[in-house]
Amino acid sequence: MRTKQSLLMFLTVVWTATSTLGQQTIPPSCFTDSHDITSLKTWGPYSKRYAGISHIPDMKAGMRFDFSVMPGYYRNRQLIPHVLFESSYYPWDINSSMSRITYRYEMEWKDRVFTDVTYYILDEHRTLVGMNCVNNTAVNQNLVLNLMAYIDYEGEQPQFKIPEDSNIQWYNATDYISNEPVRKSPQYNLVYDGWKRNEMRTSQSLSGFVLGKGFGRDKGDKVSYEINILPGKEKGMIGFRYNTPKGKTSTFQVKGITESRLELQGTGEYSIVSIPYSCKEPGKYTLELTSEGTYSTDLDGFFIGSEEDIKQIKILPRKLSFIPEIKSGKTKQDFILKYSECDNYYGIAWNYQESQIREVLDDNLESFFRKKTHDHVSSRLIGNREWHYSNAFLRPIVLAPHSGQTIYALVCTGTSQQVNEQIQKFHSTPETLTSLIQKDSNNSEDRILADGKKYEFGRRLLQSALLSNIVYPVHTQGNISGILRPAKIGIAFIHGIPVS
Repeated sequence: MRTKQSLLMFLTVVWTATSTLGQQTIPPSCFTDSHDITSLKTWGPYSKRYAGISHIPDMKAGMRFDFSVMPGYYRNRQLIPHVLFESSYYPWDINSSMSRITYRYEMEWKDRVFTDVTYYILDEHRTLVGMNCVNNTAVNQNLVLNLMAYIDYEGEQPQFKIPEDSNIQWYNATDYISNEPVRKSPQYNLVYDGWKRNEMRTSQSLSGFVLGKGFGRDKGDKVSYEINILPGKEKGMIGFRYNTPKGKTSTFQVKGITESRLELQGTGEYSIVSIPYSCKEPGKYTLELTSEGTYSTDLDGFFIGSEEDIKQIKILPRKLSFIPEIKSGKTKQDFILKYSECDNYYGIAWNYQESQIREVLDDNLESFFRKKTHDHVSSRLIGNREWHYSNAFLRPIVLAPHSGQTIYALVCTGTSQQVNEQIQKFHSTPETLTSLIQKDSNNSEDRILADGKKYEFGRRLLQSALLSNIVYPVHTQGNISGILRPAKIGIAFIHGIPVS
């Protein structure tokens, strides 16, 4: 009885909190496609590779420009700050507005030799980087700073595409309006990793994703699409791109804009099969596929066009571009990057004369770049050529006992002219940029009670670890978004740092 009364009281409180004058204070629509962080800024610690600063040129493109500072000892130990495992770096101090981001790189423990790298986000085009190298030992220390710039994409990218001037419409199979399997598992309304039901990643798809994972295996599995028939296209063909295992056939009943039986015969490779359709006028129609339960298939999507256009469909190879055009400055203390798939130009400049501009062609810096620690001659460090890093090699940075040195760098983006102008300003009047560094208006220490000051260090580390866990891009429900999730291993207690 007492349990029922407690439950009734709990439900009453919930009902009161969620309704006012008969209206819900939080409408259900707020939770529809609400995976993205709407306040995500263009600059931030979003990388899923190496700790640093990232710039998002286009929120919907799933492309990210990364810049990372990698300190080390001259001709000795090189730190590679990978965000997915312990690598001697720590999110050290990130303010609540995320306009100042500091990482600490421990080269000798107990803060005897370390480098604090702070990213000051000045505006949507510029980030100033302060690299404070500190030697708290009784002997000289020779350090290096490797500035790495590179571009990154979301997950496995499609290797094929259709011509941009193609006269046909393309619909991704995952862009359905409903997908109702006959057998509903306990995870029916909770699809793994925020994906769509039956969604599967593959580079063989035109979009990078197909409708798979047993799609069409059971009789009665049904998927529906809303299609838009354009004027002049009232009669034509629907071409389905699919992959069914060799020797198998997956069959469906098609309803909506046309009624037909669809046979997807397997060749072990992606194929296209067409069925006719006709309608009286242009507009929106429904296309519904119901499985006959013969065999599962991976459905990439479908084309809509005239019979001639469907017969002449061209599937072209799509080469992922990650090697930029590199233009070095006259002083060899800056360079400008232009990637073919990005409209923005990116500029990197630094104020340390003993430096060299290099290229690193390998996708695994954790092993390859460390192997090349003693190569101080080559301008191109060539590995498996699976990725490209533009590298500014600052060396040696000689620190006397119990001393420190701060070196600055600028990361900027915009048009070619804008980037050139920002680089020239950095070299000619660097004090104008450092003067733009703003201190936090609300100092957290002023708002902490006397008894709580002993916990300030731990609170700061936890805040920094939390804010550094924002990642972009993340594929969720068919969209590209930025999301806060424990995807990185920057949590303070994981590294063994005391938090109080």
